[in-house]
Amino acid sequence: MKAYKAFELDKTCRGFQYEEGKSYKIDGKIIPCERGFHACLKLEDTLNYYSTSSLFAEVELGEAILKEGNKLVASEIKIGKFFKLEDWMKDNEERQLAVVRKDGLAIKYIKNPSEEVKLAAMDYLINLTD
Repeated sequence: MKAYKAFELDKTCRGFQYEEGKSYKIDGKIIPCERGFHACLKLEDTLNYYSTSSLFAEVELGEAILKEGNKLVASEIKIGKFFKLEDWMKDNEERQLAVVRKDGLAIKYIKNPSEEVKLAAMDYLINLTD
């Protein structure tokens, strides 16, 4: 199953070091938020757990997969290419809108945002103060 995972800038997640192109597997029971490899179906959902300045990767989840809310946990994961949020959003207004609706401050990573993206970011910021 294709998904997205966020990482610290040193390519770790919860102290575990990952490498691009490598696969990882754990044995035993997987438990959301406790044990297993975590990811989200939508990249913008990873922003619930990591900041916009993180590293991200498209991943392939395998074996046992559980879903809890917008988070997936699996016993197997293969790490794709690492990338920054601004590269993923570049020249793609649909992606830009999805991200700024989740975190309006992400607009700082968008060069020449459209009026619609600007309004979505402003709406996010206005709702923070409500």
